[in-house]
Amino acid sequence: MTVHSENVMTTKTLVEQLLGRPSVREECIDHRLIEDTEKHLKVTLPKALRAFYLTAGANKLFLYGPLSFLLPRDLVVDHDCLFFLHGSEQRVFWGMNRITGKIVTKTSVGKKAFSNCDLNTFLRAFICKQAITSDWNKL
Repeated sequence: MTVHSENVMTTKTLVEQLLGRPSVREECIDHRLIEDTEKHLKVTLPKALRAFYLTAGANKLFLYGPLSFLLPRDLVVDHDCLFFLHGSEQRVFWGMNRITGKIVTKTSVGKKAFSNCDLNTFLRAFICKQAITSDWNKL
């Protein structure tokens, strides 16, 4: 099955549809913070992760839950993996193998592949999950 680019929803469009309004600057991570993080970690963030941070990276609706996005300054690079989500009490981390592009998890036991889906698909699904499971009354 071929997906045509005009049928693919951007992160910005997805976030704004879930919010029911345009995202505002206070809900976004400044591009300079992302660039500083990349310099510090000596990595370039994947486009999909960068798009999330620039669109909704400071929005509590999408950041927090049983699994939470790490802020750019808290991202973890472990060999060939970039970890950007963590579970409760930071016992499990989710990220992407930067060589294979596969989604991986990391626990005290070690790393393992989680999914064959690409980062775009994973992030969009996770953004929707966060919106569905968030307590909108506390925001």
